[in-house]
Amino acid sequence: IKYNGPPIVGQFLIGSIHDRINNTDYQGEYVFVIPMSRLFTSQLVITFIPTILLLLFGYSTLFIDIERSSDRFMGAGTALLVMTTLLNAINGDLPKTSYLKLIDVWFVWHILNAFAIITSHTILDRIRKHFEKVDDDEIQTFHAPDDNRKNGRNKLVSTVNRIVIIEFPLLNCIFYLIYFY
Repeated sequence: IKYNGPPIVGQFLIGSIHDRINNTDYQGEYVFVIPMSRLFTSQLVITFIPTILLLLFGYSTLFIDIERSSDRFMGAGTALLVMTTLLNAINGDLPKTSYLKLIDVWFVWHILNAFAIITSHTILDRIRKHFEKVDDDEIQTFHAPDDNRKNGRNKLVSTVNRIVIIEFPLLNCIFYLIYFY
C-alpha cells in the first residue's frame, strides 16, 4: 500500500504507513496502520497566543489612571468580548463532545480573569466615588476637608489597585503551571 497524498492533512501529519498480517490457528488479520500526529502550531497561533495577548490587554487597563474609569471599563470589556467570540470560533472548529475539554478550561479561566478585572475596576470606582461623596458632604456642611484624610483615601484606592496588579499575574502563573503540567 502506498500513500501518494500530501504529508499534512488538516491538522495532522501523516507518518510512514505500514501493514502487517497476523495469522493464528483460528483467524487471519490484515492490519493497516496510518500513524498520524497532531500539529499543535496552528492551535498555538490561533488559540493560546491571542488569548494571552487579550488577557494582557485587559490586564493593562489596571495601569490606567483610576480617575479614568470609563477607559478602564471599555478596555477590559473589549478584551472580554473578543475572548468570548474567540471561544465560540475555536469551539466551532473542534469536535463536539459531551465532556469538558482542556481548551474549555483554558477559555473559562481567561474569561473569568477578564471579568474579575472588570469587577475590580467597578469596586475601585465605587470606593473612589464614595470618598468623593464624603468629601463633598464635608464641604457642604461647612467643614474643611482634611487633606491628610483625603490623601489617605487616595492611597487606599491606589494600594488596592496595586494589590490587584500583583494578584493577577501570580494567579495566572499558578494556573499556567497546573494547566501545562
